[in-house]
Amino acid sequence: MASPSDAPASVAPSPIAARRGFPHVTAVHVFIAGAVGILLAAFVLRVYRLGDNNIWWDEGLAIWAVRKSFLGVTAWTASDVHPPLYFWALWPWVRLVGESEFAARFLSLAIGMLTVAAVVPLGRLLGGPWVGLLAGLLLATSRFHVWWSQEMRMYALAGLLNVLALIALLRWWRSGSRAAWLGYVLAAAASLWTIYLSVVMLAVANVWVAGMLVAAWWRGRQASTTNHRPLTTRLWMWLGAQLAALVLFAPWLMYALGRMSSWSVAETIDYGFVARLQATLLTLGIHGY
Repeated sequence: MASPSDAPASVAPSPIAARRGFPHVTAVHVFIAGAVGILLAAFVLRVYRLGDNNIWWDEGLAIWAVRKSFLGVTAWTASDVHPPLYFWALWPWVRLVGESEFAARFLSLAIGMLTVAAVVPLGRLLGGPWVGLLAGLLLATSRFHVWWSQEMRMYALAGLLNVLALIALLRWWRSGSRAAWLGYVLAAAASLWTIYLSVVMLAVANVWVAGMLVAAWWRGRQASTTNHRPLTTRLWMWLGAQLAALVLFAPWLMYALGRMSSWSVAETIDYGFVARLQATLLTLGIHGY
């Protein structure tokens, strides 16, 4: 995959800065200033009225759960519809800062801020420094993500872990780094320990890697290359990463499978409505709390 360096390639003076009388301001300085500005905007949007709304049903359930002992909340989540990692983070948090709306929700705010910060290098890996800034700006101002960052729920944490897994994946693909490979395994496993739907991220990552392997094989074939060992090694490393992530998740799955409650609704699910709702949320965001 042709992609730019993880850092801005040029340290030459920024053309805009030079024209305005700041010849020593480089593209790196502009990038850093932009990233800091995005993070400040993200913080303001997320801290605004953070504690104004009363704790609602699911948040109250989270507070009720983490009032149990650590083993107690772990056992309770096994019968719930979500794995325990977020509750493991919330358990010491509320003991440290208290159970007020502002204090308890600040954990999600901090996680949301880390996600905005992580999306910037993800964008840099995909399209360069300015794509990274644009990605950070879009997430910082996303109404959907602001909402996630103001709730005592596990969704912000799952988003952060999935972003970290994708960063590690891209770095591993570019360099073959074992550290990046390990980072992907740990982030992917942690995301599964946070929300079961993280399996969707694993599916997307596998489709992307499969496409890149096929494209690399096809380019080698066009160039009459007979040595496919690097691709084979890459394939086995990737399959090993999936297996390792699942092995790390397996203990929880084995413990929880027999304890999960059966959840049902009176009406049959209309999958067409679910698809339309998802498309609306992703394109237009959420317009009211």
